[in-house]
Amino acid sequence: MWQNKKALFTLLFEASGSGAALLEVAANPKHLGAEIGFLSVLHTWGQTLQTHPHITVSCQAGGYRLAMNAGFGHRATLLFP
Repeated sequence: MWQNKKALFTLLFEASGSGAALLEVAANPKHLGAEIGFLSVLHTWGQTLQTHPHITVSCQAGGYRLAMNAGFGHRATLLFP
């Protein structure tokens, strides 16, 4: 795998869903009913500086509702309870 790092890292991002699942679930009115933003980060090393490639995804607890033309925070529940 380390002979072709580009393919490895591409597969990691594809396996993390590239956010498509997050966007779809967040847009569902049963969950958040909003467009969300998120950040995916590629990590190639662990805390002990040993090789440990993985993707970390961070998502805020709020979004933007086009119908209301407003942003909002969402403290009462989680996107994925």
